[in-house]
Amino acid sequence: MKFKIFASILIFTITGLSCHTDKDDMASPAPPKGVILKSVTISGIPALDANGNPWDSDGTGPDLRFTMDDNKGNWLFYSDVIPNADLSQTYTFDLDPDVRIDSVINGQNKWELEDENNLLGSEYMFGNFIYFFDWKYDQDSVMLHPRDPRVMLSVEYVY
Repeated sequence: MKFKIFASILIFTITGLSCHTDKDDMASPAPPKGVILKSVTISGIPALDANGNPWDSDGTGPDLRFTMDDNKGNWLFYSDVIPNADLSQTYTFDLDPDVRIDSVINGQNKWELEDENNLLGSEYMFGNFIYFFDWKYDQDSVMLHPRDPRVMLSVEYVY
């Protein structure tokens, strides 16, 4: 009886070790040397700010501006303002010219969505650091913020 159990375990172990799956053939793509940022698409902007108030005091939508910087005070992209944004719409900012980042060090760059209030400056709405290690390098778009607002970045990798 002990021999049958031992033999079964041995056969199962040998069979399991010799199994070949498609996953074994899938090598992770090498990380890119850099990335070219093409555009950013924003949708699902909440109607109220974090305090439960409308974005603008007159009840209109926020005056949207999208920015990216290198976290050292240098702008990578600073969009035009979309005044009184319709929150039911999807907005795309073309990064023209494209923004090239030659170092994909995580957390080096950050993005922000702001409500531009001319006399008061801008009000931070949402933002975060850009974490390249979360990206799948075989995709041409990257979700920067998966919850509302949804922020999608169109990219091209440099190898």
